[in-house]
Amino acid sequence: MRAIRRGRPLGSGTFPSREECLAALRDAAQAVRRQGKRPTQGNVAELLRERGLTIAHEPLETLRYWLRHYGISWRDVVSG
Repeated sequence: MRAIRRGRPLGSGTFPSREECLAALRDAAQAVRRQGKRPTQGNVAELLRERGLTIAHEPLETLRYWLRHYGISWRDVVSG
């Protein structure tokens, strides 16, 4: 039996909650570090696009939108 997930489809540009957004951004920042790169907003945004979390033409703008929309500081992302 398949699980049905409600809400927007993957890559549609939003998260169900602030906590889920922050967790996804922190996970991406850690993945960038494991690649031996600095977790800059640009590097994290590109990784999110590669993972299919954003299909936007400009993933950096989407990342910055999420930060503003959910009231998340970049420091919260990279220090977690």
